[in-house]
Amino acid sequence: MNKKILITTLGLGLALTLSACGQKTEKAEPANSEVKVEENVNKNANKNMADAETKEESANKNMADAETKEETAVNKGAVANLDRGIAFDGFKKLHPDAKVESFQLEVENGKSYYKVDGYDAKNEYEVTVDAVTGDIVKDEFEAEDTSAKTADIQLEMIEAVDKFMDQALKDAGQGFEAGEYEVEFDNGVYVVSVEVVNGNKDITYEYDFETGKLIEKDM
Repeated sequence: MNKKILITTLGLGLALTLSACGQKTEKAEPANSEVKVEENVNKNANKNMADAETKEESANKNMADAETKEETAVNKGAVANLDRGIAFDGFKKLHPDAKVESFQLEVENGKSYYKVDGYDAKNEYEVTVDAVTGDIVKDEFEAEDTSAKTADIQLEMIEAVDKFMDQALKDAGQGFEAGEYEVEFDNGVYVVSVEVVNGNKDITYEYDFETGKLIEKDM
């Protein structure tokens, strides 16, 4: 009788022990599962972050490319939709007695403008015209002694810019396009300056208007 009780007790103890071990093993599994889930979450988060950074870099590159294209396009004479003659005549209407001493197409902050400087017996004038819309952006004057000034640029001199621009483009070679230009009276000589551009490269040519000869080439 005692033997049976002992065997039964031992059997019950062994069963409890095995049951306890089994329970410990079952509890360990969720822990491993949680670790795997956390690892997957971290991997996904890192991947998403990497993808976001890649997209941001791509967006920045596209923006930079767009800005480069815009800068290049702005340097082209083609953005000056307004005929230069209208800007010249506009200056004359604002200041009928004034003579023109310089006329230029200039690019500032991505926009192109005609700038006309002139003078009369009492004042010096500076007029800026939007080269696309034709709006008068600035009309300023300053009282000055202009008695020594002799410049008198005419519209046909400004129209001749195209001839000098063609010469510059031919000399610069393939890939260059027309950029800014200026006609001015410098040390008793009418000078035509033209710029040609190719991406980030630009070359400026200065010509004697009267003789057509090249004065300077600046690369």
